[in-house]
Amino acid sequence: MISNPLFMENTQKILCQLLANVLFQEELPGDIGNVPNWEAVYKESKKQAVVIPAFLKYDKLPLDPKTKREVENSVKMHIFQCVQNYSYHSYLHELMTENGISYCILKGVASSSYYPEEMSRQMGDVDFLVEEEDLETVTMILEKNGFASSGEEHAFHKAFTNRQIQLEMHFMPCTLPDGKAGDVICNYFKDIQKTSVKIQDETFKFQIPDSFHHGLIMLMHVQRHLVGEGIGLRHLCDWAVFVNTFSEEEFENLFRERLEKAGLWTFATILSLAATVSIGLPYQKWMGNNVALAEALAEDILSGGNFGSKSNQRAYEGMMISDRGKGNFGHSRLVQLINTLNHMSYKLYPITKKIKILLPFIWCFLCMRYLVRVISGTRNKVNLQTMYKNSLSRKEMYKKLKLFEV
Repeated sequence: MISNPLFMENTQKILCQLLANVLFQEELPGDIGNVPNWEAVYKESKKQAVVIPAFLKYDKLPLDPKTKREVENSVKMHIFQCVQNYSYHSYLHELMTENGISYCILKGVASSSYYPEEMSRQMGDVDFLVEEEDLETVTMILEKNGFASSGEEHAFHKAFTNRQIQLEMHFMPCTLPDGKAGDVICNYFKDIQKTSVKIQDETFKFQIPDSFHHGLIMLMHVQRHLVGEGIGLRHLCDWAVFVNTFSEEEFENLFRERLEKAGLWTFATILSLAATVSIGLPYQKWMGNNVALAEALAEDILSGGNFGSKSNQRAYEGMMISDRGKGNFGHSRLVQLINTLNHMSYKLYPITKKIKILLPFIWCFLCMRYLVRVISGTRNKVNLQTMYKNSLSRKEMYKKLKLFEV
Protein backbone atom coordinates (compact mmCIF):
# COMPACT_ATOMS: atom_id res chain seq x y z
CA MET A 1 0.00 0.00 0.00
CA ILE A 2 1.35 3.43 -0.92
CA SER A 3 2.09 5.45 2.22
CA ASN A 4 1.28 9.11 2.63
CA PRO A 5 3.67 10.41 -0.06
CA LEU A 6 4.57 13.75 1.55
CA PHE A 7 7.99 13.53 -0.13
CA MET A 8 6.40 13.59 -3.59
CA GLU A 9 5.31 16.48 -5.73
CA ASN A 10 1.73 16.14 -7.04
CA THR A 11 2.94 15.18 -10.54
CA GLN A 12 5.16 12.42 -9.09
CA LYS A 13 2.30 11.21 -6.87
CA ILE A 14 -0.03 10.79 -9.86
CA LEU A 15 2.67 9.05 -11.90
CA CYS A 16 3.31 6.58 -9.08
CA GLN A 17 -0.42 5.90 -8.73
CA LEU A 18 -0.59 5.06 -12.45
CA LEU A 19 2.32 2.64 -12.05
CA ALA A 20 0.75 1.01 -8.98
CA ASN A 21 -2.46 0.50 -10.94
CA VAL A 22 -0.76 -1.24 -13.88
CA LEU A 23 1.94 -3.18 -12.02
CA PHE A 24 0.10 -4.18 -8.83
CA GLN A 25 -3.58 -3.62 -9.67
CA GLU A 26 -4.04 -0.89 -7.05
CA GLU A 27 -7.19 1.11 -7.67
CA LEU A 28 -6.74 4.64 -8.92
CA PRO A 29 -8.00 7.34 -6.53
CA GLY A 30 -11.48 8.68 -7.13
CA ASP A 31 -10.20 12.18 -7.84
CA ILE A 32 -7.97 11.07 -10.76
CA GLY A 33 -10.26 13.05 -13.07
CA ASN A 34 -9.25 16.28 -11.34
CA VAL A 35 -5.58 16.15 -12.37
CA PRO A 36 -4.74 19.75 -13.35
CA ASN A 37 -1.86 19.01 -15.72
CA TRP A 38 -1.65 15.64 -17.47
CA GLU A 39 1.06 17.01 -19.77
CA ALA A 40 3.36 17.39 -16.73
CA VAL A 41 2.66 13.79 -15.66
CA TYR A 42 3.48 12.56 -19.16
CA LYS A 43 6.74 14.55 -19.26
CA GLU A 44 7.71 13.16 -15.86
CA SER A 45 7.07 9.61 -17.12
CA LYS A 46 9.48 10.28 -20.01
CA LYS A 47 12.21 11.45 -17.63
CA GLN A 48 11.68 8.35 -15.51
CA ALA A 49 11.56 6.04 -18.60
CA VAL A 50 8.18 4.58 -17.61
CA VAL A 51 5.89 5.89 -20.34
CA ILE A 52 4.52 2.45 -21.26
CA PRO A 53 3.71 1.05 -17.80
CA ALA A 54 2.39 4.43 -16.59
CA PHE A 55 0.10 5.02 -19.59
CA LEU A 56 -0.63 1.46 -20.68
CA LYS A 57 -4.31 2.17 -19.91
CA TYR A 58 -4.26 5.68 -21.40
CA ASP A 59 -7.59 5.15 -23.15
CA LYS A 60 -9.27 4.84 -19.73
CA LEU A 61 -7.71 8.02 -18.33
CA PRO A 62 -9.40 11.45 -18.49
CA LEU A 63 -6.61 12.98 -20.59
CA ASP A 64 -7.11 16.22 -22.46
CA PRO A 65 -7.15 15.69 -26.28
CA LYS A 66 -3.67 17.14 -26.91
CA THR A 67 -1.97 15.07 -24.21
CA LYS A 68 -3.89 11.96 -25.24
CA ARG A 69 -2.54 12.22 -28.80
CA GLU A 70 1.02 12.66 -27.47
CA VAL A 71 0.67 9.76 -25.05
CA GLU A 72 -0.91 7.46 -27.63
CA ASN A 73 1.86 8.13 -30.16
CA SER A 74 4.55 7.70 -27.52
CA VAL A 75 3.15 4.44 -26.15
CA LYS A 76 2.79 2.96 -29.65
CA MET A 77 6.33 4.06 -30.56
CA HIS A 78 7.82 2.55 -27.38
CA ILE A 79 5.94 -0.73 -27.83
CA PHE A 80 7.19 -0.94 -31.43
CA GLN A 81 10.74 -0.32 -30.20
CA CYS A 82 10.22 -2.95 -27.52
CA VAL A 83 9.15 -5.54 -30.09
CA GLN A 84 12.21 -4.64 -32.18
CA ASN A 85 14.42 -5.02 -29.11
CA TYR A 86 12.94 -8.46 -28.43
CA SER A 87 13.84 -9.46 -31.97
CA TYR A 88 17.41 -8.23 -31.39
CA HIS A 89 17.67 -10.37 -28.25
CA SER A 90 16.34 -13.36 -30.18
CA TYR A 91 18.78 -12.70 -33.02
CA LEU A 92 21.64 -12.69 -30.51
CA HIS A 93 20.38 -16.00 -29.11
CA GLU A 94 20.45 -17.62 -32.54
CA LEU A 95 23.91 -16.18 -33.24
CA MET A 96 25.35 -17.54 -29.99
CA THR A 97 23.66 -20.95 -30.02
CA GLU A 98 24.51 -21.76 -33.64
CA ASN A 99 28.18 -21.06 -32.77
CA GLY A 100 28.08 -23.08 -29.54
CA ILE A 101 28.69 -20.06 -27.25
CA SER A 102 27.33 -20.06 -23.69
CA TYR A 103 25.75 -16.71 -22.90
CA CYS A 104 22.97 -15.08 -20.93
CA ILE A 105 21.12 -11.76 -21.10
CA LEU A 106 21.73 -9.11 -18.46
CA LYS A 107 18.64 -7.00 -17.65
CA GLY A 108 16.71 -6.26 -20.89
CA VAL A 109 14.27 -9.07 -21.66
CA ALA A 110 15.35 -10.77 -18.43
CA SER A 111 13.82 -7.85 -16.50
CA SER A 112 10.78 -7.49 -18.74
CA SER A 113 9.89 -11.17 -18.27
CA TYR A 114 8.74 -10.34 -14.72
CA TYR A 115 6.31 -7.57 -15.76
CA PRO A 116 2.55 -8.31 -15.86
CA GLU A 117 2.69 -7.14 -19.48
CA GLU A 118 6.13 -8.10 -20.84
CA MET A 119 6.14 -5.47 -23.57
CA SER A 120 5.50 -2.68 -21.05
CA ARG A 121 9.15 -2.29 -20.04
CA GLN A 122 11.06 0.32 -22.04
CA MET A 123 14.22 -1.21 -23.47
CA GLY A 124 17.73 0.03 -24.18
CA ASP A 125 20.85 -1.78 -25.38
CA VAL A 126 21.15 -5.57 -25.57
CA ASP A 127 23.49 -6.53 -22.72
CA PHE A 128 24.81 -10.07 -22.64
CA LEU A 129 27.43 -12.03 -20.72
CA VAL A 130 29.92 -14.53 -22.15
CA GLU A 131 32.77 -16.50 -20.62
CA GLU A 132 36.09 -14.66 -20.63
CA GLU A 133 37.73 -17.36 -22.74
CA ASP A 134 35.06 -16.79 -25.44
CA LEU A 135 35.62 -13.03 -25.80
CA GLU A 136 37.88 -13.27 -28.83
CA THR A 137 35.65 -15.83 -30.54
CA VAL A 138 32.48 -13.79 -29.94
CA THR A 139 34.22 -10.64 -31.19
CA MET A 140 35.08 -12.47 -34.43
CA ILE A 141 31.50 -13.76 -34.76
CA LEU A 142 30.06 -10.28 -34.33
CA GLU A 143 32.49 -8.69 -36.77
CA LYS A 144 31.73 -11.44 -39.29
CA ASN A 145 28.04 -10.51 -39.00
CA GLY A 146 28.52 -6.82 -39.64
CA PHE A 147 29.14 -5.47 -36.14
CA ALA A 148 31.91 -3.03 -35.32
CA SER A 149 33.39 -2.10 -31.96
CA SER A 150 32.42 1.35 -30.71
CA GLY A 151 36.01 1.85 -29.58
CA GLU A 152 34.97 2.89 -26.06
CA GLU A 153 36.86 1.35 -23.16
CA HIS A 154 34.79 0.00 -20.27
CA ALA A 155 35.75 -1.81 -17.10
CA PHE A 156 33.64 -4.90 -17.75
CA HIS A 157 32.08 -4.77 -21.22
CA LYS A 158 32.73 -3.95 -24.85
CA ALA A 159 30.17 -2.21 -27.07
CA PHE A 160 29.32 -3.20 -30.65
CA THR A 161 26.92 -1.79 -33.23
CA ASN A 162 25.77 -2.57 -36.75
CA ARG A 163 23.92 0.78 -37.10
CA GLN A 164 20.64 -0.81 -36.06
CA ILE A 165 21.47 -3.05 -33.09
CA GLN A 166 23.44 -1.88 -30.05
CA LEU A 167 25.17 -4.74 -28.22
CA GLU A 168 27.16 -4.71 -24.97
CA MET A 169 29.27 -7.84 -24.58
CA HIS A 170 30.10 -8.32 -20.89
CA PHE A 171 32.95 -10.42 -19.60
CA MET A 172 31.85 -9.58 -16.03
CA PRO A 173 28.25 -8.95 -14.99
CA CYS A 174 29.23 -5.75 -13.18
CA THR A 175 31.90 -3.88 -11.25
CA LEU A 176 32.81 -5.76 -8.07
CA PRO A 177 33.49 -4.06 -4.73
CA ASP A 178 36.84 -4.44 -3.03
CA GLY A 179 37.43 -6.78 -0.12
CA LYS A 180 35.39 -9.70 1.19
CA ALA A 181 32.10 -8.60 -0.36
CA GLY A 182 33.71 -8.56 -3.81
CA ASP A 183 35.09 -12.07 -3.31
CA VAL A 184 31.67 -13.35 -2.21
CA ILE A 185 29.84 -11.77 -5.16
CA CYS A 186 32.48 -12.98 -7.61
CA ASN A 187 31.98 -16.51 -6.28
CA TYR A 188 28.19 -16.20 -6.68
CA PHE A 189 28.61 -15.35 -10.35
CA LYS A 190 30.80 -18.38 -11.17
CA ASP A 191 27.82 -20.60 -12.05
CA ILE A 192 25.63 -17.96 -13.70
CA GLN A 193 25.90 -19.57 -17.15
CA LYS A 194 25.32 -23.07 -15.82
CA THR A 195 22.10 -22.10 -14.02
CA SER A 196 20.71 -19.79 -16.72
CA VAL A 197 17.24 -20.46 -18.12
CA LYS A 198 16.05 -20.62 -21.72
CA ILE A 199 12.93 -18.55 -22.43
CA GLN A 200 10.96 -19.39 -25.55
CA ASP A 201 7.57 -18.49 -26.99
CA GLU A 202 6.14 -18.71 -30.48
CA THR A 203 8.31 -15.86 -31.74
CA PHE A 204 11.35 -15.19 -29.55
CA LYS A 205 14.06 -17.18 -27.80
CA PHE A 206 16.74 -16.08 -25.35
CA GLN A 207 18.78 -17.19 -22.36
CA ILE A 208 18.34 -15.34 -19.04
CA PRO A 209 19.84 -15.75 -15.55
CA ASP A 210 18.01 -17.76 -12.90
CA SER A 211 16.11 -15.80 -10.24
CA PHE A 212 18.97 -15.45 -7.76
CA HIS A 213 21.51 -14.24 -10.29
CA HIS A 214 19.02 -11.88 -11.90
CA GLY A 215 18.19 -10.33 -8.53
CA LEU A 216 21.88 -9.96 -7.70
CA ILE A 217 22.60 -8.33 -11.07
CA MET A 218 19.80 -5.83 -10.57
CA LEU A 219 20.98 -4.87 -7.08
CA MET A 220 24.55 -4.38 -8.30
CA HIS A 221 23.39 -2.36 -11.31
CA VAL A 222 21.03 -0.19 -9.27
CA GLN A 223 23.53 0.65 -6.52
CA ARG A 224 26.23 1.52 -9.06
CA HIS A 225 24.09 4.05 -10.92
CA LEU A 226 22.24 5.24 -7.82
CA VAL A 227 25.36 6.67 -6.18
CA GLY A 228 26.40 8.20 -9.51
CA GLU A 229 23.96 9.86 -11.88
CA GLY A 230 20.76 8.25 -10.54
CA ILE A 231 18.42 5.46 -11.61
CA GLY A 232 14.83 6.71 -11.89
CA LEU A 233 11.54 4.81 -11.62
CA ARG A 234 12.23 2.31 -14.41
CA HIS A 235 14.83 0.52 -12.32
CA LEU A 236 12.65 0.67 -9.21
CA CYS A 237 9.81 -0.90 -11.23
CA ASP A 238 12.18 -3.64 -12.47
CA TRP A 239 13.05 -4.57 -8.90
CA ALA A 240 9.47 -4.27 -7.63
CA VAL A 241 7.84 -6.57 -10.19
CA PHE A 242 10.66 -9.07 -9.64
CA VAL A 243 10.12 -9.10 -5.87
CA ASN A 244 6.38 -9.43 -6.38
CA THR A 245 6.81 -12.84 -8.02
CA PHE A 246 7.93 -14.35 -4.68
CA SER A 247 6.08 -15.15 -1.49
CA GLU A 248 7.62 -13.81 1.74
CA GLU A 249 9.15 -17.17 2.56
CA GLU A 250 10.45 -17.76 -0.98
CA PHE A 251 12.25 -14.43 -1.21
CA GLU A 252 13.80 -14.67 2.23
CA ASN A 253 14.94 -18.25 1.71
CA LEU A 254 16.51 -17.47 -1.67
CA PHE A 255 18.19 -14.17 -0.84
CA ARG A 256 18.61 -13.33 2.83
CA GLU A 257 21.61 -15.44 3.84
CA ARG A 258 23.48 -14.93 0.57
CA LEU A 259 22.88 -11.18 0.42
CA GLU A 260 23.90 -10.74 4.05
CA LYS A 261 27.25 -12.34 3.20
CA ALA A 262 27.62 -9.89 0.29
CA GLY A 263 26.58 -6.81 2.26
CA LEU A 264 23.47 -6.25 0.15
CA TRP A 265 20.59 -7.42 2.34
CA THR A 266 19.91 -4.03 3.95
CA PHE A 267 19.92 -2.43 0.51
CA ALA A 268 17.50 -5.06 -0.82
CA THR A 269 15.07 -4.49 2.05
CA ILE A 270 15.12 -0.69 1.84
CA LEU A 271 14.88 -0.67 -1.96
CA SER A 272 11.85 -2.97 -1.70
CA LEU A 273 10.25 -0.82 0.99
CA ALA A 274 10.90 2.25 -1.19
CA ALA A 275 8.90 0.54 -3.94
CA THR A 276 6.13 -0.18 -1.42
CA VAL A 277 5.79 3.43 -0.22
CA SER A 278 6.00 4.88 -3.74
CA ILE A 279 4.62 2.56 -6.42
CA GLY A 280 2.51 0.11 -4.41
CA LEU A 281 4.62 -3.06 -4.20
CA PRO A 282 2.75 -5.27 -1.68
CA TYR A 283 4.53 -5.21 1.68
CA GLN A 284 6.35 -8.28 3.01
CA LYS A 285 7.64 -8.59 6.58
CA TRP A 286 11.30 -9.03 5.63
CA MET A 287 11.28 -5.46 4.25
CA GLY A 288 11.35 -4.16 7.83
CA ASN A 289 9.84 -0.87 9.02
CA ASN A 290 12.45 1.83 8.30
CA VAL A 291 9.92 3.90 6.37
CA ALA A 292 11.90 7.14 6.81
CA LEU A 293 14.95 5.72 5.02
CA ALA A 294 12.76 4.08 2.36
CA GLU A 295 11.02 7.38 1.65
CA ALA A 296 14.38 9.18 1.47
CA LEU A 297 15.59 6.62 -1.06
CA ALA A 298 12.36 6.90 -3.09
CA GLU A 299 12.68 10.69 -3.09
CA ASP A 300 16.28 10.40 -4.27
CA ILE A 301 15.24 8.06 -7.09
CA LEU A 302 12.44 10.38 -8.18
CA SER A 303 14.65 13.48 -8.10
CA GLY A 304 17.33 11.88 -10.30
CA GLY A 305 15.29 10.41 -13.13
CA ASN A 306 16.45 7.69 -15.51
CA PHE A 307 20.29 7.80 -15.46
CA GLY A 308 20.18 11.36 -14.13
CA SER A 309 17.85 12.74 -16.80
CA LYS A 310 16.40 15.28 -14.35
CA SER A 311 19.70 16.63 -13.05
CA ASN A 312 23.01 16.96 -14.83
CA GLN A 313 24.66 17.67 -11.46
CA ARG A 314 24.10 14.25 -9.93
CA ALA A 315 26.96 12.54 -11.77
CA TYR A 316 29.33 15.24 -10.53
CA GLU A 317 27.97 14.88 -7.00
CA GLY A 318 28.74 11.18 -7.28
CA MET A 319 32.42 12.02 -7.69
CA MET A 320 32.39 13.15 -4.04
CA ILE A 321 30.24 10.31 -2.67
CA SER A 322 31.98 6.96 -3.24
CA ASP A 323 34.04 4.78 -5.55
CA ARG A 324 31.28 4.06 -8.05
CA GLY A 325 30.16 0.44 -7.88
CA LYS A 326 32.49 -0.35 -4.99
CA GLY A 327 30.86 1.27 -1.98
CA ASN A 328 33.56 2.90 0.20
CA PHE A 329 31.51 5.69 1.79
CA GLY A 330 33.97 6.18 4.65
CA HIS A 331 36.14 8.85 3.00
CA SER A 332 35.51 12.56 3.34
CA ARG A 333 34.12 14.20 0.21
CA LEU A 334 37.42 15.91 -0.56
CA VAL A 335 39.36 12.65 -0.29
CA GLN A 336 36.73 10.90 -2.38
CA LEU A 337 36.96 13.59 -5.08
CA ILE A 338 40.73 13.09 -5.23
CA ASN A 339 40.25 9.31 -5.44
CA THR A 340 37.78 9.76 -8.30
CA LEU A 341 40.12 12.08 -10.18
CA ASN A 342 42.91 9.54 -9.67
CA HIS A 343 40.77 6.73 -11.11
CA MET A 344 39.93 8.90 -14.12
CA SER A 345 43.61 9.70 -14.60
CA TYR A 346 44.63 6.02 -14.39
CA LYS A 347 42.02 5.12 -16.99
CA LEU A 348 42.94 7.91 -19.43
CA TYR A 349 46.69 7.80 -18.85
CA PRO A 350 47.84 4.44 -17.40
CA ILE A 351 51.40 5.77 -17.00
CA THR A 352 50.17 7.82 -14.02
CA LYS A 353 49.86 4.58 -12.02
CA LYS A 354 53.65 4.35 -12.07
CA ILE A 355 54.53 8.05 -12.06
CA LYS A 356 52.23 9.49 -9.38
CA ILE A 357 53.81 12.94 -9.54
CA LEU A 358 51.93 13.44 -12.82
CA LEU A 359 48.53 13.19 -11.14
CA PRO A 360 48.09 16.88 -10.12
CA PHE A 361 48.85 17.92 -13.69
CA ILE A 362 46.23 15.49 -15.02
CA TRP A 363 43.69 16.86 -12.53
CA CYS A 364 44.33 20.37 -13.84
CA PHE A 365 43.99 19.12 -17.40
CA LEU A 366 40.67 17.41 -16.63
CA CYS A 367 39.32 20.58 -14.99
CA MET A 368 40.46 22.74 -17.91
CA ARG A 369 38.93 20.29 -20.39
CA TYR A 370 35.63 20.50 -18.54
CA LEU A 371 35.69 24.33 -18.62
CA VAL A 372 36.39 24.33 -22.36
CA ARG A 373 33.47 21.96 -22.92
CA VAL A 374 31.15 24.16 -20.84
CA ILE A 375 32.17 27.22 -22.86
CA SER A 376 31.69 25.34 -26.13
CA GLY A 377 28.28 24.10 -25.02
CA THR A 378 29.09 20.37 -25.07
CA ARG A 379 28.81 20.13 -21.25
CA ASN A 380 26.27 21.63 -18.88
CA LYS A 381 27.50 24.06 -16.28
CA VAL A 382 27.61 22.69 -12.74
CA ASN A 383 26.72 24.73 -9.66
CA LEU A 384 29.59 23.87 -7.31
CA GLN A 385 27.79 25.09 -4.20
CA THR A 386 24.71 22.95 -4.92
CA MET A 387 26.92 20.02 -5.87
CA TYR A 388 28.79 20.22 -2.56
CA LYS A 389 25.59 20.56 -0.52
CA ASN A 390 23.67 17.76 -2.24
CA SER A 391 26.60 15.36 -2.17
CA LEU A 392 26.61 15.52 1.64
CA SER A 393 22.93 14.62 2.09
CA ARG A 394 23.14 11.86 -0.51
CA LYS A 395 26.33 10.43 0.98
CA GLU A 396 24.81 10.33 4.49
CA MET A 397 21.69 8.59 3.18
CA TYR A 398 23.63 6.00 1.16
CA LYS A 399 25.77 5.16 4.20
CA LYS A 400 22.62 3.94 5.94
CA LEU A 401 22.11 1.35 3.18
CA LYS A 402 25.26 -0.43 4.46
CA LEU A 403 26.39 -1.35 0.96
CA PHE A 404 28.96 -4.17 0.97
CA GLU A 405 29.31 -4.11 4.76
CA VAL A 406 29.78 -7.76 5.75
